[in-house]
Amino acid sequence: MSPVGKQKRQLHDNKENEQAVKKQLRNSTSIASLRSFVRMRRNSYHEQIPVISQPTLNESSREKVRNKIRQSPSMLSVGLSVNAELCSEIESRLTSELVQLSISGTLEPNYFPDLTDSLKKYKFVDLSKSTLEETLKTVRIHRIMKNIDGICPILDVHVVPAPLSQGQLTCVIEMPHLGTRLDRFHFESHQEAYHVFIRIVEILAEAERQFEFEHRNLHPGNIVIERNPSNGMISNVSILNCKLSRIRAPNTILYSALDHPDFYKAKLPVLHRMRRTVADPVAFQPVTNVLWLAFLARYLNNIKPGMKLKRTIEVLSAKWTLRNPPKSATDALVRINKVGQK
Repeated sequence: MSPVGKQKRQLHDNKENEQAVKKQLRNSTSIASLRSFVRMRRNSYHEQIPVISQPTLNESSREKVRNKIRQSPSMLSVGLSVNAELCSEIESRLTSELVQLSISGTLEPNYFPDLTDSLKKYKFVDLSKSTLEETLKTVRIHRIMKNIDGICPILDVHVVPAPLSQGQLTCVIEMPHLGTRLDRFHFESHQEAYHVFIRIVEILAEAERQFEFEHRNLHPGNIVIERNPSNGMISNVSILNCKLSRIRAPNTILYSALDHPDFYKAKLPVLHRMRRTVADPVAFQPVTNVLWLAFLARYLNNIKPGMKLKRTIEVLSAKWTLRNPPKSATDALVRINKVGQK
């Protein structure tokens, strides 16, 4: 057979293989039909986009990817009615890209992060070290709470190939740039530090009220602060990275087990105390938010000592009453406001 004939035969075989996999996925109960998603991908990109080749997968690796896609319940909408369409669109696009990878060993990079855009921030998750399920869970939590002022929204998520990471695939999480991390922020006064702390309490209290939310990993790196360039005043305080959080969503509860390795990365006493306090990681135990608020109050008071922060620490540790600490961020906010009015 001539080289041209071999090439045509190979293209024909690849097309038949792709059709067979798509048919199997369409008939699977563990994943939504990809028919509309494939059509969406074809209609969304009118320009010819270059293909970046990935290392060729062997058959066992391809079968692992196929089984992962078939069996993963995270590719369903998990019954979320809040932002269901958007969550489904993200999951569907990522699933479609993984199917393409399992078939051909290549991935079309339909998305390239603009690292020069000062209005956006990108987080790169190496899928060889993390899982797609964890990434999608984080996206759901942020999407569900996107209407709470102070929870950093996630704009979009994309799968991109190497060389953006050392792994085979990377998830790029796209967020707005909302300021400087708390541990790198310069406070002008103790009043500013207190203002930031109260704003964090308010955000947690509202998230508790609406979604039974616990952040469970609220170290200074997961809080960002923004100044208004025109007047120099603090204009925005936001909470990031709800990967390890617990939240009640419609028809489900999203959470992480307390033996998750990320809980051990930051060697903070508050993490050990939280793990001792939480008996059931699924249950709503907002006292974890209080533990992190006490930690943050001490952290800020060490940076900019002030009487208001000192009183706040006393409230959170219940030194002013009969050892009855607040049970939640909502409870803490009420007590702090009472002390502030005296």
